[in-house]
Amino acid sequence: MPFTLFELAIIIAILLVLIFVLPGKLPQIVRSAIKAKKEFEEATKEGSETKEEKE
Repeated sequence: MPFTLFELAIIIAILLVLIFVLPGKLPQIVRSAIKAKKEFEEATKEGSETKEEKE
């Protein structure tokens, strides 16, 4: 199924944004994702410990 001109324009625009904006922000995005994952794991661990203490 071929793309329309409008769909191709949107795809190209998204790719250009990713190519020019993302490389500069990529390290910051990765650091934020790692930090969020660590915080989530710590909160999950604390929540399960609290639950076990109540039982």
